Amino acid sequence: MKDKHIGMILGILCAFNAACSSQPEWTPEERLNFKHFISAQKADAAAVLLSNTGMPNSATSPNTANEILQLMKKALGEAQIIRDDVLAKAHPDLPEHFRRELQRSLELQIRNLEVGDASAGIEGSSLHYKWIYWINSHKGEIKAPQ
Repeated sequence: MKDKHIGMILGILCAFNAACSSQPEWTPEERLNFKHFISAQKADAAAVLLSNTGMPNSATSPNTANEILQLMKKALGEAQIIRDDVLAKAHPDLPEHFRRELQRSLELQIRNLEVGDASAGIEGSSLHYKWIYWINSHKGEIKAPQ
């Protein structure tokens, strides 16, 4: 009888521990989908790094501008694939900030590079700064799949 109660208590504790775990359970499909978030971030970071190379106040070469454009398009493509429910599993506010700040900034900056819409470029840069601020302020709270 005592062993039966210990077994029930252990079962309840295990269930409680799983329910209260700080790391959510990720399905294989969610893990795969979350990789698009990582890929979007990497492509965006590469575009930023490339755009920050060169001399201050100098024009970007057409080849470099095209490379930046391709990286931004890759980042945007990856951003469009990841599902909001997967982003929300990592952090409840991530979908809103990701879509409104990073994804929208990429759309606007691509528009600027493709058609020369300077106001889109300025707004895109502003949104990107907001994204960087938010993600850096909350990176310790984001529970990415292990």
